[in-house]
Amino acid sequence: MKALLLTALLVLTIGCRKPQLSVAPPPVQMSPASGVLAAAGFSRIKETRELEIGHAPIPRLPARGERLFYVSLNGHFYQVNLNTLETEGDVKLTDGLYGTPALNYPLMFFSTERGHDGLQVYDLIRAKTVKELEVSPARVSPVIAASHLIHCALDGRISAFALPGLQKKWSVDLGQRIMADPLVSGGNILITGRDGHLASYRAGDGMLNWTIDLDDAFYTAPALWQNHLYWAAYSGKVYKISEESGAREGTYNGHAPIYQSPRINATGLYVPYADGTLKAFETGTKKVRWTQHLDGPFSAPLLLTNNVLYSSQMSRKFYILSLQDGAILQMEEPGGRPLSQPLQTDDRLYLMVSPGIIKEYQHEKK
Repeated sequence: MKALLLTALLVLTIGCRKPQLSVAPPPVQMSPASGVLAAAGFSRIKETRELEIGHAPIPRLPARGERLFYVSLNGHFYQVNLNTLETEGDVKLTDGLYGTPALNYPLMFFSTERGHDGLQVYDLIRAKTVKELEVSPARVSPVIAASHLIHCALDGRISAFALPGLQKKWSVDLGQRIMADPLVSGGNILITGRDGHLASYRAGDGMLNWTIDLDDAFYTAPALWQNHLYWAAYSGKVYKISEESGAREGTYNGHAPIYQSPRINATGLYVPYADGTLKAFETGTKKVRWTQHLDGPFSAPLLLTNNVLYSSQMSRKFYILSLQDGAILQMEEPGGRPLSQPLQTDDRLYLMVSPGIIKEYQHEKK
């Protein structure tokens, strides 16, 4: 009887433990915030395992080492061991999460759309929220630049907190609502205003580098390539902007609104339109190299690799496309709508699908 009681207590302890790490896991090459992976992708995949979480994820999940930080839209937080595909507990943070948390180990920073304690500081080792910073609600991701934590509120207020102490160092007002994640480049942050006011600030002191106003609406973060920004707009246009001066240097015309950020690398500029059309442009000539019409609008951010593009659709389909000609190499139906940017490791691909399931796929080599 005593042995049975001890066993039950052990099971209960393991099942209820909070997610925490005793040591910092080593970084490995995984899907980055830019949505561009400097490695070869998989032309064929085969499903191996799945894990049911039960809560829909935010659009882009962070990962470190062999650990995925699964954050749900309704404020649940799990640490998932990708080796075993098991979770370590469930922490309820707060409702209204949408942006990807920033990580400065062992601290993780969560912005929220609700309340005035709009930035929560979670300690991964102590497994608890250790601080709440009083800022306005935000829909976008906090970022770290020049040893500062940058928070962009929905109302346009940009605030910087020095790391590690989190003292507030500066604050500026963009003057427009912020609906898209900021982009960090060197010691600068680039911010998109919804109504066409784009700005570059020094992260260290908040000094303005430049601004530009475009007669358009913006809901996506810019893509960066060779000192140029590619800003996608509601009108279907992608504006090419000098990162150094903010000067407008060209336009890629489109036919439908854009709600997901484009991707760019040496092979070209890849633009997802709201009607499910995907176009590949030559960055120099601005000519369309290929067009692919996919089944349904895009449900999650694209992931671009050196040879393939991963695309998720509202129709509950997932595509792997060749960068060379846009050919569909594989179409997968994962059983739910892909909701978050795919995550690729050395030999695995992970899809987070509705209503809250992680699907693991193995690279199927020829």
